[in-house]
Amino acid sequence: MNKKVENLSASKNIENFDKEKPIIEFRNVNKKFGDFTAVNNVDLKIYKGELFSLLGGSGCGKTTLLRMLSGFENPSSGRIILDGVDVTDLPPYERPVNMMFQSYALFPHMTVAKNIAYGLERDGLPKQEIQSRVQEMLGLVQLEQFSDRKPHQLSGGQRQRVALARALAKHPKVLLLDEPLGALDKKLREETQFELMNIQQSLGTTFVVVTHDQEEAMTLSSRMAVMNSGQIIQKGTPREVYEFPKNRHIAEFVGSINIFDATVDKRQGDKIFVTSPELNSQLEFVNAQFPAKNGNEVSIAIRPEKLKIKREASNEAGIISVPATVKGIGYLGNQSTFQAELDSGKSVKVMVQNMRHSSDRSINIGDAVYISWHQQTALLLAE
Repeated sequence: MNKKVENLSASKNIENFDKEKPIIEFRNVNKKFGDFTAVNNVDLKIYKGELFSLLGGSGCGKTTLLRMLSGFENPSSGRIILDGVDVTDLPPYERPVNMMFQSYALFPHMTVAKNIAYGLERDGLPKQEIQSRVQEMLGLVQLEQFSDRKPHQLSGGQRQRVALARALAKHPKVLLLDEPLGALDKKLREETQFELMNIQQSLGTTFVVVTHDQEEAMTLSSRMAVMNSGQIIQKGTPREVYEFPKNRHIAEFVGSINIFDATVDKRQGDKIFVTSPELNSQLEFVNAQFPAKNGNEVSIAIRPEKLKIKREASNEAGIISVPATVKGIGYLGNQSTFQAELDSGKSVKVMVQNMRHSSDRSINIGDAVYISWHQQTALLLAE
């Protein structure tokens, strides 16, 4: 497959999505299974041409939301609008969507070409048009030379592409993908992410992806929504969600992060002064809209890659340094992860890009060091 390492979140003009008519709308959608609320008052708009991800842990409601969009589940209340049409009560076969399942659900007795043609034959399309579309899809996923093979003769990545081609052959307005890369190993999954992005970008079809994998959602998405307990708790571009999480749950779920307990000392204009015993420091934040009063307990969050670890404290303006002791070092090839313990006993994770061989490392386990960061890279979280 052709690998264009181009993230759609950068290549698409995301700002224009909100100015267009949404292709998908969830309007106050709820879903209950007995006394259990799987989806709770979800309002969401997804726009034409987006590769949109629903991200969350097991039981958060993301798959239920996808199944309601496909028609396999009915909402307990609320409406689902698809390309301007209310499809809430329509069966799956009357909706202009197709779904690609995690298991791929390929027919083992059929060839690759027959698997791709199956849905078109069921729809009664002319034979010549079916052949044309099958060739189009085989070319799209670059499997022309495997058209006569059966699924058991293919690799996991090739089976994934057959399932994708079959789902796209009917030219759906929306393609739904439930954990599409979950069955692949790490290296193949990473390669396939870019292949999937390139296919989506070339077709312009709206993709809605359900995943529990943060890295996958961050890589694939033009926008994403983080779900928890049946609700969407934040949506935005991958950068917005990662750099500016709305609360502690999102900060801890999306990526790795260090969290420190703190208390609000005072507010002065648009400035907030907080003290953290774990950091043994008072920090200043500029955020006039932050919903906290004097004495409120808050959290300070700092991503590991935004920290520096050195033998000396920094004297630069705006840089905060706290003493620590190195307790562990993990070598990951392109980077090293340092586990350090502050004087307060709090453990801190620091990620450093490896610019030289590990044997040349100047900091080792047991060394006294300083953990430093620019005050603007720290986040203040209310919950």
